[in-house]
Amino acid sequence: MKTALSLTLLLIAPAYIYGATSAAKPRAATADEIKLVELFIKTPTERLVPDAIPAFMAIDPLGLPAKLREPYQAKRMELLALKKIAEAKRKPPIRRLGLDAPRCSEPSDGSSRMIAALKIAGFVEAKKADVEDAGQETNCTECELETEFTLMRTKSKEGEGKNAKEKIRYWFYGLDPIWMFIQARRGGTHLTTGTSFFGSGNTTKCH
Repeated sequence: MKTALSLTLLLIAPAYIYGATSAAKPRAATADEIKLVELFIKTPTERLVPDAIPAFMAIDPLGLPAKLREPYQAKRMELLALKKIAEAKRKPPIRRLGLDAPRCSEPSDGSSRMIAALKIAGFVEAKKADVEDAGQETNCTECELETEFTLMRTKSKEGEGKNAKEKIRYWFYGLDPIWMFIQARRGGTHLTTGTSFFGSGNTTKCH
């Protein structure tokens, strides 16, 4: 099942992955779509039916009942993170050789609901220093860590009025090898991405 799930994640069309929606008023989810979302939410990810993933990813969260939107977003983010990890196993050790630098995406909304969804999805918070350490080790910019790995950034305001300051928080999916690297470094282990810890025994870098 895990092999089938990984293959399906690799084949999901971009429109499904990013939840492409129009600016028009969202279409209310059908009864069958609501049942599918409820099934996905309560089913452990490794037990999902792979063939049903594209239909799940194509659902517009704004068309769902309010109580299902956050759990749906959490499951979607988890599947996207797993897709990136599955894709990484098929890429060469030097991932972005000859490619232009990607454009940075805007940080996601850092509301309490979004943070809760990230945590439900299996994301863990990293410090700015962790991201810089990972970037130095992999020779990846922050934008490339988002593109090639599972880094997500959220933005929120702290304080009130004129004293309010923007805060950027950093998140990695818990099974991302880069997060495992960060944890090891935090624990004092001088692990590098060139070790077998990263799967292939080769250096995993952007350049």
